[in-house]
Amino acid sequence: MNLTLRQLRAFVALAQARSFTAAARRLATTQSGLSAAIASLEAAVGLRLFERSTRRVALSVAGEEFFPAAQRILGDLDASVQDLAALATLRRGTLSIGCPPAIGSALLLEPIAQFRRQYPRVRVVMHDSASGLLASRLRSGEVDLVVGAMPRPEPELESWPLLEDRLILIAPRGDPLARHRSRPWRVLLEQPVIAPSRDSSTRALIEATFESATGERFQPALEAAYWLTIVSMVEAGLGVAVVPEYAVSQLPIRRVQRIGLTQPSVTRRIDLLTHRSRERSPAARAFIDILLGTSRIGNPGRRARSRGVRAAAGEGGRTSGREPAS
Repeated sequence: MNLTLRQLRAFVALAQARSFTAAARRLATTQSGLSAAIASLEAAVGLRLFERSTRRVALSVAGEEFFPAAQRILGDLDASVQDLAALATLRRGTLSIGCPPAIGSALLLEPIAQFRRQYPRVRVVMHDSASGLLASRLRSGEVDLVVGAMPRPEPELESWPLLEDRLILIAPRGDPLARHRSRPWRVLLEQPVIAPSRDSSTRALIEATFESATGERFQPALEAAYWLTIVSMVEAGLGVAVVPEYAVSQLPIRRVQRIGLTQPSVTRRIDLLTHRSRERSPAARAFIDILLGTSRIGNPGRRARSRGVRAAAGEGGRTSGREPAS
């Protein structure tokens, strides 16, 4: 049995109005068109749904039974259509963003604030976790988009370059290193190094650059998962650390010195990433427009020179100087 929306709307309108004339006017149709829709509905269900006379139209016993269900079906459908319209016009919905905690605090607060001013009814969910977990969350659909530095290209991800960030050295103030504006990577051979955990995309870049520059295996003295913890450990005099400049740009740092790292100097790109084959939600499209166009992203490093959409997810980092990173 295939009932149509036209039949259901005709039935509900006539049941409410109890008049062919009034029901036809409500549906903006003719009385003959309404009568045909009711007749075809009754033929489809095999029952009379209305008792008709020259003076009145009333629901039959079967019609009284069917009326609540028909109202519910049309009500649910109308509500669903209204929900879709609200999503399309950003009057409701959810935007899910994946990013490392440091990127979220340094780069995304202003764009998110602008998005919320424009679309206050859209809920924003931040999935702030290590970079190594973000690509899988994007592939699974857990997040709409990711902002971060991906360690290797992934063909199913599409990316936009946001900025270039450099790796720097931080040391406790008062340490002999703090007297220098820049030092080569080989200086780390003489220092206890505090490193990010292996979930961080920066860890692989630090390891590869250190081993290429020194010829030695990277063996940190201490490890921690979060940049704030690493910076606090440096402030406490437990060692030195190689950090992305953005990671320390928003932290309340008082007792560490920033030092440039050379031979080689290393930059990496921070990208906006989406899934290539998954349609973006209206909320994701609106946020991408803000992030790429109208917002002023906090940029502690250098703005990426490349433009447009790249097919791959982006490189983990680039080096300059006499010795390239592996």
